Amino acid sequence: MKEDNKRLKTWLKFFLKVALSATALYIVSKKIDINETWTVISSVRISYLFIAIIFFIFSHVISAYRLNMFFIQIGIKITSLQNLKLYSIGMFYNLFLPGGIGGDAYKVIILKQNKEVTTKKLVSATLLDRISGLVALFCLTIILLLMSSAKSNFQYHNWMYFSILLLPLAYVAYYLLLKLFLNYFIPAFGLTNVYSWGKQIFQLLAAFFLLKSLFIEAHFVDYLSLFMVSSVVAVAPISIGGVGLRELAFVYAYQFFMIDKNTAVAFTLLFFIITVFTSFIGGFINLDLKDPDTENLDKMSL
Repeated sequence: MKEDNKRLKTWLKFFLKVALSATALYIVSKKIDINETWTVISSVRISYLFIAIIFFIFSHVISAYRLNMFFIQIGIKITSLQNLKLYSIGMFYNLFLPGGIGGDAYKVIILKQNKEVTTKKLVSATLLDRISGLVALFCLTIILLLMSSAKSNFQYHNWMYFSILLLPLAYVAYYLLLKLFLNYFIPAFGLTNVYSWGKQIFQLLAAFFLLKSLFIEAHFVDYLSLFMVSSVVAVAPISIGGVGLRELAFVYAYQFFMIDKNTAVAFTLLFFIITVFTSFIGGFINLDLKDPDTENLDKMSL
């Protein structure tokens, strides 16, 4: 009975996410010119789109290495190839099985089954991986907003000075979290944050070339600023892969930036398609987590 109730709750969450994404997309469709948006998408330049996909893949490779750094701190030894496979399968689970087991939960379960490590440490590692990425995302979003045209649309600019102070404070708070509760992760603090910034920068490069593929030649900072804002919004686990939420963010916030909302929505939809394409690959990967031999141990710290 408990198992049936759990399964029912799981599928209910899934359908609620689908309903929210569908509702959000419906609202977006009422606020844009669908024909113009489709024209923008259909005229995409393949060469720039391909470059965007490459940078997007690189961003997730960096993210996989970041996660492995947290795993190393709790004694998990897997090769770089095993790590990339694990991360790719997690991406597939996150996007294509939202009503079942999530990507982070999959990593915890599969590593618990194959490695001698506590569930608490595994959950802490995956949680900190998320937090490290969010801190970098938050800081880079603030920096881009301060460089965008949006700041001129506000009467008072005190929020700008306050937001600058938030950048170091975010990392101070993150470090104190580790120091007080999870100090065995402190050795990875510096390098994982470098990986987090690298991941976000490569995502921005992917977004930049995706904009180029749509013949956008101006106001890149505005588009990228709003892209980062929409990424923050899409982190909320209330939709299918953030679809609908990103588009809503662009539709309702575009008036503060020098961008075209139809092109912006086309951009977010193409970004989601790239996410689907790259995540789908994880569904065809076979993972073997047997202990690596001594020749492969040096690869884990890359």
